[in-house]
Amino acid sequence: MKHISNIFRVMQREFGRIVGSRSRVYLLILLPPILYIFLNFIYIRGAIHEVPVAIFDDDQTQLTRTFIRFVEASPNMKIVAYVSNKEEIREGFEDGLFKGCFHIPNNFTSDIKKGKQTQIQAFNNSRNIVYGNLLLKEATKIILTIQGGVIQQKALAKGMSYEQAQKFIQPIGMSSSSLYNPMYNYLYYLTPGLMTVLLQMFVMFVGVRTINTEFNEGSYEDWQEIAGNNLFVMLAGKSLPYLLLNAITALLIIGVIYPVYDIPLYGSFGQVYFILLLLVLVSFYLGMLLSAIFRDEIMALDFAFVYNSPAFVFSGFTFPIWGMPFFDSLYAQFIPYTHFLYAFIKLYQMDAPFHYAYPDLWKLLLFLLVALIGIIPALLINIKKYKAVKSKSQTA
Repeated sequence: MKHISNIFRVMQREFGRIVGSRSRVYLLILLPPILYIFLNFIYIRGAIHEVPVAIFDDDQTQLTRTFIRFVEASPNMKIVAYVSNKEEIREGFEDGLFKGCFHIPNNFTSDIKKGKQTQIQAFNNSRNIVYGNLLLKEATKIILTIQGGVIQQKALAKGMSYEQAQKFIQPIGMSSSSLYNPMYNYLYYLTPGLMTVLLQMFVMFVGVRTINTEFNEGSYEDWQEIAGNNLFVMLAGKSLPYLLLNAITALLIIGVIYPVYDIPLYGSFGQVYFILLLLVLVSFYLGMLLSAIFRDEIMALDFAFVYNSPAFVFSGFTFPIWGMPFFDSLYAQFIPYTHFLYAFIKLYQMDAPFHYAYPDLWKLLLFLLVALIGIIPALLINIKKYKAVKSKSQTA
């Protein structure tokens, strides 16, 4: 009971230190909800519609006007200009007037009637992959539709029935099902990853200033005395306030931000929250380990930043790990966020049974174990150095 009482006393002391530190208040309370709301607001439209495009019609026939009507009817494209030469196309791209342009060549219709192969040239701004992929997808769909109509007319003219013409146009059908994010919604795809990577960064940045500040501010003895000179009580009482506040932040993500922005949570709420809490634990205690190793707060923060900043890139979220060079894919395994993300996607987006996340959970628990085991000797070394310096200053 005495240890429990002392843990609560250390917790009370730590809450006071949090409230008295502007940087801790920002990282724990103010910045996370503001950034999460702002990030989701950026992608609130979810998918891109009405991408501005231009038309360069060199043929001016009924068939080309049919193609233009298809472009106008597409919800994902909007015709904003008609150009008459390739110089105007270049200027339009450079001025940002449009993101794509369709060039219909001269003799387009007559070549089709003669049985010659012809093509519509699609220019797209592939500097932005989203624009490039969307325009290519829409253009392919429209051209295949028009091509099917042309073939159908030729088949009907040769005496085929409508049913025969349809089979002639498309002898092999294809049925596709887009799983997990069928609307290709960026809000559903990108923001859950951005919010969780920011969460682990905030948690670790707070953790790297938990222990070294006690020595640098000369408050270590007060911390030790309140804890009854018990190392376990010292660490437990110091950790719990931060873990509690960050657990509330994790709950904010899936309990408030998700519903407000209508982000679907396909898996079990409890399981997804559990994996978020595990990320909080791993990130915080890794930060605390750095705080115990580096007495210099700036150095500890720099190390945490270098370790954390590439987490999103190396996690496989935007580019698959198997496609990375060997040493990059190897480095990704030493970042806890990589393993968290695998488990998170399985539980949050794929609604997979919990046991599918076991391999990733064990790896996260290994990170946690390493951090917890490493904190004790690192702290003891710092305590020894602190006492040696203090003893030397008293005898001087």
